[in-house]
Amino acid sequence: MISEPVILGLDPGKTTGVAMIQVIENRIKPPLYYAECKDETLLDIEELFDKADFIVVEDFKTRPGKARQGAFDWDQMIAPQVIGAAKSLAKRYGKVVVLQQPALKPVAYGLSNQKYVPGKKGMHCQDALAHAVFYSVKYLSALPLSSGKP
Repeated sequence: MISEPVILGLDPGKTTGVAMIQVIENRIKPPLYYAECKDETLLDIEELFDKADFIVVEDFKTRPGKARQGAFDWDQMIAPQVIGAAKSLAKRYGKVVVLQQPALKPVAYGLSNQKYVPGKKGMHCQDALAHAVFYSVKYLSALPLSSGKP
C-alpha cells in the first residue's frame, strides 16, 4: 500500500465538487483542496490528478424509470461528460478511477462527519469529500472523521 495516500474525490456535474484528502497513519487529514470546478473538461484542476494516488468519482447512470418519464429528454448529460474527462486525465497520469454509486452517500456522509440531507442541492464539495472519505475508510483502513479534533 502507498504510504500517506492522497485521494481525490469528485462529484461530477455542471458544477463539479472537488475534495482532495490525505491519509496519514490511518487518519484523514483536513482537505488539501476543497472547491467547486465549473470547467467540464476538468483541465482547471488537472494538476490534482497528478498529485492523487486514488481518484474516486460519483457515478452516473440513467435510471430506467426516470428515463421513461422523460427526465433526460434533450439533456446534455454533463455528469457523464465530466466522468469521461476524469477518466481521460486519470489515464494521462496513470491513475485508476473508482466509481462510487450515489446510494453510498448517506453512509459516506456519516463517515465524513457531515449531515446528509436527501435531495439537497448545492452540496457538490460535501459529496466529493464524502466519496473520498468513504473510499479511505473502506479500502485504506482510515478512521472515520469525528466531531472531535483529529
